[in-house]
Amino acid sequence: MESFAAWIAPQEDNWRHCLTPHLKMEAFNLVTEQKNIALTRLVFQTFHLVDNATDYLEKIRFMAKCRMFKEVSVVITVLQLMEEYCSKPMYLM
Repeated sequence: MESFAAWIAPQEDNWRHCLTPHLKMEAFNLVTEQKNIALTRLVFQTFHLVDNATDYLEKIRFMAKCRMFKEVSVVITVLQLMEEYCSKPMYLM
């Protein structure tokens, strides 16, 4: 993935339009299953998931209900959603 990210980054103008909401959701779903923080950060950056961070709130709430608290903390940090979650207790999600 690191090689792919390094190869594709300089060509961003040529492919950024291909990052559909569906593709981004698939990337989110696949990488959050891996439970690898470094990979999660890399995929979120490469696929620009921060641009549509609020699109993943339902999935993040589901992860919290499944008691995947470590994964939720990584995701909300990388997606810069701390304000969304820090304002209310996690058990209310």
